Parts: sequence; C-alpha cells; structure tokens
Amino acid sequence: MASLDATEVTFNGAPSVVILVEQSESSDDIFGETPTASVVADCAKRWFHEILKEAKAGDAAMQVLVGQMYYSGYGVSRNPKKVCF
Repeated sequence: MASLDATEVTFNGAPSVVILVEQSESSDDIFGETPTASVVADCAKRWFHEILKEAKAGDAAMQVLVGQMYYSGYGVSRNPKKVCF
C-alpha cells in the first residue's frame, strides 16, 4: 500500500514549495516506471535551471533562491562556494 509524504522546502525570503512524494513498499513502481524519487529529483533540476535563468536576468529574489539551492544541494550539486552572502 502506498502513502503520501509531504516535504516542505523553504528558502529564506522566497516562497516555500511542498512536494508530495508517494512512498510504496518497493523502490520501483509496480508497472516498471521510473521511481518517484527520480521524478522528483528531475523536477528539482529543471526547476533550478528555470530559476537560474530568472536570476541571470536580474531578479533579486531568484538570485537568493539560487544561492539557497546551491547551499542546500536542492536541484543541483551542493556547492557552498557558489553562495555569496
């Protein structure tokens, strides 16, 4: 039986994101599809690249969010050196 776990991701000064992840008894979907964790990781990576585009265009809130994502490793490899305070 599967259940949903809610994970809230918060960033200072930026909107929060709630991610619902389906937890099942096996790590793979019963139909042979991509595991949910892989789908969530892919979405986070795509979200990071969209945020990065807006940050490069000068949006200050998105610049902060990119720094937080680099710091936490959400959607991108963790890299505190790319974070500027």
